Amino acid sequence: RAKQLAGFQVALVDLRGHGQSDGRRWHVDGFQDNVADLDAFVAKLSQDGVAGDQLFLLGHSHGALVATWWGLSRGRLLSGLVLSSPWFRLALRPPLLKVLAAKVAGRFVPWLPVDAGLDLADLTSDVDMQRWTARDPLYGRKTTPRWFEEAGRAQQEVLRRAGELETPLLVLAGAADRIADPGAARSFVAAAGSKDKRIVVYDGFRHEIFNE
Repeated sequence: RAKQLAGFQVALVDLRGHGQSDGRRWHVDGFQDNVADLDAFVAKLSQDGVAGDQLFLLGHSHGALVATWWGLSRGRLLSGLVLSSPWFRLALRPPLLKVLAAKVAGRFVPWLPVDAGLDLADLTSDVDMQRWTARDPLYGRKTTPRWFEEAGRAQQEVLRRAGELETPLLVLAGAADRIADPGAARSFVAAAGSKDKRIVVYDGFRHEIFNE
């Protein structure tokens, strides 16, 4: 449902497998499933008369990865793309054994729930927000091998195709992010073909910059 915020009509969406949306938790058969969800969401906004002459897309973390992929092929529909802590590359390399085990499991049970290994303290330095997240029944704590594999492919693709992006671009990142590598965000902005582009990196901020 759309709401007013500072003169803008604002609408939110949970991708499949996340939040209040249907679907196996944190799972996609292919990354294009996410893109299709965003296509359907924007089409619904247009149908309901919410999307006007200007459309801005804001994505956070994995949502920023999805928004960027969508913007590379649908950029003509956007007046601006805003990315918060874009997950273009892991900040810390996961244990090799865990990665290999996930790949093997993914060949046979790609939907197998696997602990994401996220430390709530890496999300935000706000202890109250950490406690709130710990109690949030909609917060996903497990991913699946197929989701991780597809996300990894998408990360490589958007970094490779950054020069194709022409949409006005604003990227916000935290210098102390231990989940999404801020260096990858810098590289993406540097390579982006957008004439109007800017990156702001906040010193000491962790992954959820809006909760810092």
